[in-house]
Amino acid sequence: MKEFLNECNTNIINSLYTHNIKKCPFCGGEAVYESTQRKHGIVYSVYCEKCGVEMARLHSQEVIEAWNRRATKEELKFGDF
Repeated sequence: MKEFLNECNTNIINSLYTHNIKKCPFCGGEAVYESTQRKHGIVYSVYCEKCGVEMARLHSQEVIEAWNRRATKEELKFGDF
């Protein structure tokens, strides 16, 4: 197990286990969570390493909740998402 963890990208491991981030909703690739210091404060983002789609917010929990959200069957059926 130790050898496996050493071969994996540390950002991916931290993202999946620390923040319970789901895989990319578009391609199924691994998601990475990170924070970046900007002029107006810290910006939190989640992005897919495979297809590059990214989501950013000013609050950590907001970006994780938004990334993990998946439309329900009813929302897809009626276009309410």
